[in-house]
Amino acid sequence: MKRRLQFGLGFEDEYYVVEIMTAMEDYKLSFRLNKELNTSFSRKKDFEVYDDSGNEPIKYSLAMFSPDPILHYYLVRPTLSNVLMPTFCLLIQGPLPPEAVSQFADKISTIEEIISVSVIDFSQPEKGKISRKHKQQLKNFNCIIESLEYHLIELNKKK
Repeated sequence: MKRRLQFGLGFEDEYYVVEIMTAMEDYKLSFRLNKELNTSFSRKKDFEVYDDSGNEPIKYSLAMFSPDPILHYYLVRPTLSNVLMPTFCLLIQGPLPPEAVSQFADKISTIEEIISVSVIDFSQPEKGKISRKHKQQLKNFNCIIESLEYHLIELNKKK
């Protein structure tokens, strides 16, 4: 459930990842979360995610909610126009017990037009037993989180 992201500089942060499947647009999902869960998601500038493959970057939409200085919620999704039903990722950064994340995910699943909600478990399996799919998911989320953090630095510089 909890994902530790470690950079070469010794920086470490904790993230939870909640996957949300819905046909709603990002602005509508943000509005519904704000209305029904008493959050305050606000739209921010889109950001690009680069990977190691050398392909063109993928653009992601971003909405943020920070109830306090050390707890942040990031609602992201690719802005690809050819995707019938994009998957949103709710990245939760900060000190939050796993039970609170599960309860929040359960509340999200009660919103009309939400098809499914799942908390992605990135806990490491036994050594040597990590699947190819698990490795790819970790790589994808590391790319998203790293690009998001750089984007947030740029947004904060402009304040």
